[in-house]
Amino acid sequence: MPEHFDLFIIDDDPIVIKLMMKMLSKYKLNIKSFTDPIKGLEELSKTPPSVVFLDYNMPSIDAKKFIIQMSEKYLFQYSTVYLISGMQFDDFKKIELQTLGFSKIIGKPFKEEDLIKALAETIGNIDKI
Repeated sequence: MPEHFDLFIIDDDPIVIKLMMKMLSKYKLNIKSFTDPIKGLEELSKTPPSVVFLDYNMPSIDAKKFIIQMSEKYLFQYSTVYLISGMQFDDFKKIELQTLGFSKIIGKPFKEEDLIKALAETIGNIDKI
């Protein structure tokens, strides 16, 4: 049976990934991270997690193209996707992003509570280690 992941973190900035991993390290979560969104999408196709935290601006593929490819591979039945971004979006853009399949937008800078709240919405209560 393939390994189950609670969360994939996909962000081209390794510092952001390190920060998120540190924030989430005290919780019982099975996490995998990717700085290359193409590799993240390939792994997502093989082993879909419950939740994906996806950065908006990435050089090889942006979040909109990423989520469209997820949709083409019917991966929404397995994973809830949260957009992580430092950009401010107007209401029209927020609606567009939600229509594409993002469950919620989490703004940068974020707090540990923001991440845990998003995870709890999808996978329920998360125990601490």
